[in-house]
Amino acid sequence: MTIGDYIKQCFSSFGDISDAGIEKFALELGLVPGSDADLESKKTVSDSVNKFMNKILMHPTSVSENGHSKSWGVDSLENYTKYMFKLYGITPDDETASLVGLSVIKDASNIW
Repeated sequence: MTIGDYIKQCFSSFGDISDAGIEKFALELGLVPGSDADLESKKTVSDSVNKFMNKILMHPTSVSENGHSKSWGVDSLENYTKYMFKLYGITPDDETASLVGLSVIKDASNIW
């Protein structure tokens, strides 16, 4: 597997990344997209993808003027939770979903 293939695989749970995006992402990490992915390069890519997604999902909704206070919206936290579950291929059971604030409403229309 090449580094470019590994980058594509890491982003596959969120959507498709273009070849230009793969190349840019790899080059920003000092990696060559066409070279073989070893354990160290996979860790570098994985850490960078996680940081990238954290920046997108976990941005504060407000920051005080002096910069010492931040707050996050519930939507951001729920999106981050969904992202983490999707990242690792986890389908939470009802109890876990309820604990982290995700909807546990199920379609029961077939009962009627």
